[in-house]
Amino acid sequence: MDDIVSGDSRVEVIYSGEVIAQRLDALAREIAEKRLERLLVVAILKGSFVFAADLIRALHRVGLVPEVDFLTLSSYRKGARSSGRVEILRDIETDVKGRNVLIVDDILESGRTLAFAKDLVAARGATSVDTCVLLDKPVPRIQGAEVYKGYLYAARDNYAEKSVIAIDPVTGHVSYLFNRDLGLDHEVEGMTFVTNDQGTTMRLSDIDKSDDNRVDVTSYRIAGDTTPPELTLLRKNEDEPLAGQKLDVRALASEPVTIDATWSRCLGTGPRACRRTGPARPAPPLKFSQGSTTLPVPTRTRSASEGKGLGPGRYRLELTPVDIADATGEPITVTTRIRVPRR
Repeated sequence: MDDIVSGDSRVEVIYSGEVIAQRLDALAREIAEKRLERLLVVAILKGSFVFAADLIRALHRVGLVPEVDFLTLSSYRKGARSSGRVEILRDIETDVKGRNVLIVDDILESGRTLAFAKDLVAARGATSVDTCVLLDKPVPRIQGAEVYKGYLYAARDNYAEKSVIAIDPVTGHVSYLFNRDLGLDHEVEGMTFVTNDQGTTMRLSDIDKSDDNRVDVTSYRIAGDTTPPELTLLRKNEDEPLAGQKLDVRALASEPVTIDATWSRCLGTGPRACRRTGPARPAPPLKFSQGSTTLPVPTRTRSASEGKGLGPGRYRLELTPVDIADATGEPITVTTRIRVPRR
C-alpha cells in the first residue's frame, strides 16, 4: 500500500478507500439479513460520524431506511488514554423502547464506551441492541468476568493472546493464570464456575467467528494448578480469649489463600481433652496474603451473628488453606480455651 505525504509527514495507508467501501457494502448486507424492523441507528460522536454516514448510505442501497440519532460519550476528556469512567455529553433524543437499535462507533479499543452505550440502550427497553465498528484495535480487553471466593476472575482478550487473570479487589494484585492460545477467531463471551465432587472448574464460552459464530464451552481447572498451598503455624496468642473475642494466630502461607476455618468443642478432660471432639462447625472464612501474617480468628461459627460466639470451654480450631486455583492444602490445628468474661 502506498504512503500519503502530508506536509513534512508521511502517513501509511492501511486500508484503501476501495477496500473500506467493499466492507461497508458487506456490512450493510449482513445488517439487512437480520430483517430488523423499526431500525434505529445510533452513532457515537464525534469519532464515528464519517463511518456512520457511509454506513447509512450503504444501508439505503440495500433497501433499508433507518432512523438516525446520536450519542456523545467520553472516557478520555482531555487525555490520550481512557480514564475508565464513561460520561454522557449528549444523550439520545429518540425513545428506544421497543426498537431494534444499531450502535455505530469508529474504533473498538478498551470496549468501555461501546459496552456503556449498549447497556444504556438495553436498560431503556430496546428490543435488540447490535453494534458495528469500523476498526478493532488490538489492545487488552476484558471479555468475561466472574467473582469466585472473593477474587475477580477475568478473561483477557489481547488480540492473538487469550489469557485468564485473577484480581484481588482489596490489594489490586493481578495474578496471571494461563494463556488459552485460541487465536484471532475466538472471542470469550461468558464465564462461570461449577463445583462438584471432583472439585471446581472454570467454564468459558467462546464464539468461533471462523465457523459461523459457533459457540464452544471449554472447562478448565482454575489456573491448571495442582500444587497445594502450604500453611505453617508460627504461634498463637498465649492469652486465652474471652467469649466473643478473636484468637490471634500467626502463620506462614506459601501463596495468597482463603482460609476455611472450623471450630470443634473438646469432649474430654485433662491433658488429652481434645483427643475427641464434637462436630466441626464452620467459622467465617478469612483471606490470607503470602508470607507471615497474624490471623484474627473470630471465636464464633459462620451462622452466628456478631457478638454471639462460642461458649466457654476448650476448642480445637482447624485452618485449611485454599488457593485461587482451588487447590487445597493440609490443615493446621490450634487448641485453645475460651474464658468467661468477668463481671
